Amino acid sequence: MQLPALYHQSDAESALRLSTQAISYASSTKSGHKAAKISRRKYVQAIRAVEKAIRNPVEVKKDETLYAVLLLCGYEVSPPGLSRAFGTKMMLTTSVKTIMGDSEQLLAWGTHVDGAAALVKIRGNEALSSPVSRSMFFFVRKNMILSHMQTSRPLDTVFIERNSITYLHENVEDQLISKTTRIPQLQHQANSLLIDPNCNSRGSLVEKLISAARILDRELLDWAGNVPISWKYSTATNLHPSPHSGFIPHHLHRYVDFYTARGVVRHQYQKSSGGGCASS
Repeated sequence: MQLPALYHQSDAESALRLSTQAISYASSTKSGHKAAKISRRKYVQAIRAVEKAIRNPVEVKKDETLYAVLLLCGYEVSPPGLSRAFGTKMMLTTSVKTIMGDSEQLLAWGTHVDGAAALVKIRGNEALSSPVSRSMFFFVRKNMILSHMQTSRPLDTVFIERNSITYLHENVEDQLISKTTRIPQLQHQANSLLIDPNCNSRGSLVEKLISAARILDRELLDWAGNVPISWKYSTATNLHPSPHSGFIPHHLHRYVDFYTARGVVRHQYQKSSGGGCASS
């Protein structure tokens, strides 16, 4: 319910309104090519509005500006048909050129995520006083971890160091996310050691890396062992998949809702990407 309030208080030509309109038309591209053309026009206008806003010392710290950038992140992962229709170069919020297309969606999405992260740094801790600002911070942090895990780039300390404001307002899933902020750093350190020709003589660094990974591994296990009872799953067996299915699982885990399933799956994925590598 955050977007309607922000949308209502924003100007007609604001970055937030244009971004909202762009992604709305993108979601309705089944209605025809006309909607796709309008969506593209609104997207270009939104990019320009964001560029204008981030040059304004007041607008750059507003919730509306950050929310607009987050909507542009969603635009980049819109239906494939839409992205194919927009195969042109565009200037993104971080002034990095990218080509929108199926093979480039991840790069474009990552560019917007980096732009959102830059805004979070500019806004500072004083911008975490409201529920909507904290919600956006947590959302950006999640996306930064996913983006940097794919590129093995360390996160900025603003997303790693937990302050009193974020700590008090973290839910169970956010607590997991705060732990996994260290995974990209571990990946970066491991890659640096692997390409170091003197790696064999740096045994102490390797030992420290393994120790850090094992500590994170234990923390992830502790998190999983202390999730609410409502997060526990039941196991579905005797499955009857489609005969055309290429994969038939032996069983499936059934959770109470999508939110719970997402949190547990995130834990399993991030454990296998980070701390889990040190358990062998």
